Amino acid sequence: LDPKSYQAAYWFGRARMSEGKFEEAIKLFERAAALRPEDHEAVAMLAQSYGGSGNGVESLAARRRSMKLLEQQLELTPDDARACILAGVTSSILGDSEGALRYVKRALAIDADDPMLLYNVGCIYCGIGKNEEAMTALERAVDAGFGHREWMEHDPDLEPIRAMPRFQKILETL
Repeated sequence: LDPKSYQAAYWFGRARMSEGKFEEAIKLFERAAALRPEDHEAVAMLAQSYGGSGNGVESLAARRRSMKLLEQQLELTPDDARACILAGVTSSILGDSEGALRYVKRALAIDADDPMLLYNVGCIYCGIGKNEEAMTALERAVDAGFGHREWMEHDPDLEPIRAMPRFQKILETL
């Protein structure tokens, strides 16, 4: 990899994360975040990778850092559906269920049919204990074209529902 390439570090980090190789993903997202300190994407993925690796302290610190960057992004571009949904995920993990639901509503008002957005709505619902709503959102995401089975299998945000038969059925459709 080119050590100065944000894209290489970011996308290779996502690939490693989808394989459940969180320690490798952490190193790559750290590099991407250092290359673009203003970018919320790498820091959000870094937080998720720390969570997947079991490092809750670092995950929480990265989530807080990510939330600041997401808020800055949404001040600049209020109709950024991706930033809204990542802010929703981050809010849910930081314990702000009401904020998470506000971001879900805002993101869905911008683009209610985006498969990746719907997938993240499922992650948010899962994070605030709304497991049935999470399943429905994940089913909608798959129906809309989401097809990343490996990501779903390793996403730490979905841990609370992973063993549920309905979740396993969703995986079987991919």
